[in-house]
Amino acid sequence: MSHAVIHALKKEHKRYAGIAARAKKKCDDYCSAGSDLLKIYEDFKEVRKIEDLDERIKAMGSLIAREKKVHAIMKLDLLKLTDKQIEAESQARSLEFEIFRHEYRSPLRARH
Repeated sequence: MSHAVIHALKKEHKRYAGIAARAKKKCDDYCSAGSDLLKIYEDFKEVRKIEDLDERIKAMGSLIAREKKVHAIMKLDLLKLTDKQIEAESQARSLEFEIFRHEYRSPLRARH
């Protein structure tokens, strides 16, 4: 098999590995969203104690942005994310096998 095909397989493997990693991160973020939200509310209690108004407003803006991100994550469909992760990991493993087969077994066949 030509080097171009192996290069294409590696490129596709890298793409699927990236998709799987991003999907896994979203799944992990989804699973930790509840505790993240509790942490934001604990931080909010501390921000309320800040006496400097400008500093308090700045800190509140940061907390609001974090809260919006967590709520956006909580709206995601965990089953779809998990399916995407599993599918991408499966494709990546299949490509790993193909790459292995062509890189390491093909030269062995050429010797016989």
